[in-house]
Amino acid sequence: MIEEIKVSQLPEASQINDDDLIMIVQSGTNKKITKENCQFASGDEIAISTTEPSDEEKLWVDPTNAYVGVDESDKDYYSTSEIKTNKVWVDNKPIYRKVIFVEELPNNTGITVLTGISSVDKMIKMVGMAYNKTSFLNAFPLPYVDKYSGSNNNIEITWLGTNKEIRINTSNDRTGLCAYITLEYTK
Repeated sequence: MIEEIKVSQLPEASQINDDDLIMIVQSGTNKKITKENCQFASGDEIAISTTEPSDEEKLWVDPTNAYVGVDESDKDYYSTSEIKTNKVWVDNKPIYRKVIFVEELPNNTGITVLTGISSVDKMIKMVGMAYNKTSFLNAFPLPYVDKYSGSNNNIEITWLGTNKEIRINTSNDRTGLCAYITLEYTK
């Protein structure tokens, strides 16, 4: 039988070594990162703040809820809130990014999903991943084209710019799937 050990029962580390894994607990799931993936204030100290993060700052360390900062100069991260990336489109307009979560895909029909985006000049990129709702281990890209079964298994995603919505069409029952769709656009 495996003995369970709570994180709070482990001895506290006095320093961080290059090969150490640092555990981040985020929305009930965990992620392990290395020292080189963190932003450091000086030496071996991670820049930590106990203030409430903005919508763009989502990584928290438990049990003290101390915030581990995201490198603001990079902006190459994903959020369900709109973020201004450091990318620029061919017309020199900044590119924004927002991730839309779709709780359930439709059953042999189409649905529209409001994005909450206030204005869009050009949709630059729209890609996603569909997951089995009970296990995120099984996934496939969106849009999805099944070259073996023809259009019977396809999942289409379309940008409807007038109402700032995403249209999702399925050719069969996809209610066992959820999806994350990443939008990149200019204003």
